[in-house]
Amino acid sequence: MVIVEDCINILGTIMKHQMEHNIIKRQTNIEALRVLAMLAVIVLHFNFYPGGGGAISNVSGLNRFLLILLECFCISAVNVFLMISGYCNYKKTYIKTERLMSIVVQTCIFQGMMTLIYCMLYRQMDLKMILEAFLPVNYYAILYVSLMLLSPYINYLLRSISNQNNNHVFVIIIFILFSIWPICSDILELTLKHSLEGLNTIGIMGDMKGYNIVNFILAYILGAEIDILELHKRISRLQSVIILFSSVAVIYIWYVISPEYAWSYCNPFVLIEALILVRLFSECKIDNGLINKIATASYTCYLIHIPVLYFFNFEVVKNLNTISLLFVLFLVLSAMVFVSYIITIIWKKVYIVSMKKTFEKLPNIECTDCK
Repeated sequence: MVIVEDCINILGTIMKHQMEHNIIKRQTNIEALRVLAMLAVIVLHFNFYPGGGGAISNVSGLNRFLLILLECFCISAVNVFLMISGYCNYKKTYIKTERLMSIVVQTCIFQGMMTLIYCMLYRQMDLKMILEAFLPVNYYAILYVSLMLLSPYINYLLRSISNQNNNHVFVIIIFILFSIWPICSDILELTLKHSLEGLNTIGIMGDMKGYNIVNFILAYILGAEIDILELHKRISRLQSVIILFSSVAVIYIWYVISPEYAWSYCNPFVLIEALILVRLFSECKIDNGLINKIATASYTCYLIHIPVLYFFNFEVVKNLNTISLLFVLFLVLSAMVFVSYIITIIWKKVYIVSMKKTFEKLPNIECTDCK
């Protein structure tokens, strides 16, 4: 009997991992959305370069209107990435430690190398700055790795709730607690011109405009619920498109009236925009190997696009007409994607040869009680 039970357990384990292999197989429709989100991140920093400047500060009239409108659409990019993770991974019972280590190592090496190149170009060899650059000082990398470490347990919770048909109530509660309430607290503070410490459900210092682990977990859960709740059956494509454009319009009007918090990642309309994009792309039927390959460069693109844009002279867009401006943006996006893809190919070869086998020896994070 013991031998039979062991054989059954082994067979069950094999079937479970085979099922999970099928679950995480790349879906081109989702990879296409990943590419779109990658482009959106570039647009965000093309419009407003971190630390000041960017295209929007150099344009006016119709060009400014179009870039701000584009910003209102692209602002959901980070949430889209997180929701894709939730949508694709919520059935998994484990997370590969090797994958998380690769993210941390790539972040450290890329940031360090780019800082070193900057110091060499400008002859500012600051040893302290270079050493700090080789640390994973990157909010997205740290929060995303933290989220994925928790994901097997979040997945177990989601499946448990879904079995009780109570997940719709759960979604409503967490959306109110960690999106609607925080943004209302922000608006109230802005209106009263006074800090209301302790009112925000994210933390005593506020929600940091969604740059926090709570928003990452919220977006991940919302992504999973798109499939769990079978959102495509509840909201038609036409309704989804209407909701998407309505969200963009509301965000734009919000920005015009009061720029503060309009582009916050925990803004309900920013989250809804991302949710609808994932819902729409989840139903698309696309089969294109090139898209899958380009999508693998998403994280590389995220790491290098800001340093690369540093060398772009945004003043060149000042006197451009709308067509020329959009063409320049297209060239920037195309060049960034191409460079990111080439660097990704090189990085993968380096990583596989030098580190992958070592990291694969690390134990995976698994929720062993998940059935």
